[in-house]
Amino acid sequence: MLFNPDLSPLTRTTLFADDTKSLASWDDRFAALHAFASRFVRVPTAILTRSRELDVLAQHVGDDVPTVAIYPHRCMAKQARYLATTHPSVWNTTSGDLRAMDTYLSWTRGPFELVLPESVLTNFIAEQSATALRGALADNAAAPGLPLGHIAFVFVTPSTTAMQLLAVDDDLVTSLQGACACSGLNYEPWRVNSERQMAAAKHRGPSYFDSQFGWDGRMLLDLGICTYRLGGAS
Repeated sequence: MLFNPDLSPLTRTTLFADDTKSLASWDDRFAALHAFASRFVRVPTAILTRSRELDVLAQHVGDDVPTVAIYPHRCMAKQARYLATTHPSVWNTTSGDLRAMDTYLSWTRGPFELVLPESVLTNFIAEQSATALRGALADNAAAPGLPLGHIAFVFVTPSTTAMQLLAVDDDLVTSLQGACACSGLNYEPWRVNSERQMAAAKHRGPSYFDSQFGWDGRMLLDLGICTYRLGGAS
């Protein structure tokens, strides 16, 4: 078991990684989450929760850090450590009918890409009353060079669980602001595309991913979303 007793805050150099079964044997709260996921979750899925639901996180970072437990597809079953040390990319994509654009975060490994809608993450944090990321996106209140807070990402595979804190810093905030500035409510399809293009695209429908593959040829693994708290989930 690889356990660093000083994991606050978690960084690339203090990656926590352990055998999944071993972790479940000494962390009862992780065992409860993993049992729920094993029974009810189809991979790939992101489970939105809080650090209090994992003893290994709560004892080092407190109870209220937004936490995303990601169960990747089996094609990434050996990549938990790699994913936990990979900074997610931020990008936009347009719906098939060209009438909407949304922002996504993704983790890539070889030909595969795990994809999480930015709105899911931001709304989750806002609902949990963690205002750092929400405030940063609203008014760019970040002090230069200082993280506003952290989001815990936990990558769980049958053999290995790896977790790390992603700093909500200037780089991430700037990337999200830049992407969100031209997506969602800020997207202006009639200026981006001609009426002829809009009419031609109408039959393709509102789906963002018309195929399993992205523009660069990677297979997109769109994460399902559910929320979890000890004793219940939704």
